[in-house]
Amino acid sequence: MHLKIDGRYMKQGWLIVNEYLDTEKFLEIRKLFLSGAEKKNVKLTVYTNADFAVDLSGAVVKSRAFDEGEPEFIIFYDKDIALAAALEKMGYRLYNSADAIDVCDSKVKTATRISEYNLNCRGDEAKILMPRTYKVPFTYENIGIKDSYSFDFLEYVEKDLCEAGEGALSDAYPMVIKESNSSFGMGVHLAGSREEAIKLICEYGNKACIIQEYISYSSGRDYRLQMVSDKCVCAMMRSNENDFRANITNGGKMSEYKPTDEDLALARNVMKCLKLDFAGIDIVHDKSGRTVFLEANSNAHFKNIYDLTGINAAEKMIEYIVGKAE
Repeated sequence: MHLKIDGRYMKQGWLIVNEYLDTEKFLEIRKLFLSGAEKKNVKLTVYTNADFAVDLSGAVVKSRAFDEGEPEFIIFYDKDIALAAALEKMGYRLYNSADAIDVCDSKVKTATRISEYNLNCRGDEAKILMPRTYKVPFTYENIGIKDSYSFDFLEYVEKDLCEAGEGALSDAYPMVIKESNSSFGMGVHLAGSREEAIKLICEYGNKACIIQEYISYSSGRDYRLQMVSDKCVCAMMRSNENDFRANITNGGKMSEYKPTDEDLALARNVMKCLKLDFAGIDIVHDKSGRTVFLEANSNAHFKNIYDLTGINAAEKMIEYIVGKAE
């Protein structure tokens, strides 16, 4: 159903965000969505996940929001997967889907999905190159990991990384250790030795984490491609002279970037693989110049890239959604 205002018919949609992310940083994203919606003649109403009650026994969502009218689409800019999944079961189309958000929120799930995609590729050109990635063994909440436990798995990781290098143990290090559900560069560390790796893994405790090959050529530098469907609407390079992490939150600086054809091809394959409607795709280049996938951000924070380029990614997202809804 369209809403008629001043003689014009407007599409109606919801933007669902997290109730508890209420700092200025996140409020700015809401404003960019509302601004983009206004330019596209869309009535966008903002709700938070606390406005909805999810009846898990019946997979039904209850809220006063439904009294205001049925949305034609829902932009789900949160990670409350249970709410997203319940809304989908009620027949609502979410951008992004519950599955896409869930997979992107876990580096373990992302790497697994990318690996499955690559195994099913018929040609090397369609494959998504990513650093060698290993899962740290699961442990229980009240147990964690102690340095007295077995670290046999780490020896296999070292061996793999050595074989990819020159064969010496030193070629396995440094290695990157990441919390699986981390954001903004937090929970990402560089281990320069086996002792440092074990110490970091123990500090993570019961948190799921991964070990990744360190691409030294790109240390302190990466690229963010803001994708809407198969189009890159804007891009930037992030660089940090004082940290191997390039995130702006960690002091990185940004500059405009024109993606290469290989960058764009990889980003499109990632979007296809993870079934994303929009995302911030992070990449680096290795010493051979190849494009390497790092991670996909389903709920990318695009205020920085807006400040840099003047392009409101939210407006592009809404334009895409309206086209899909017609």
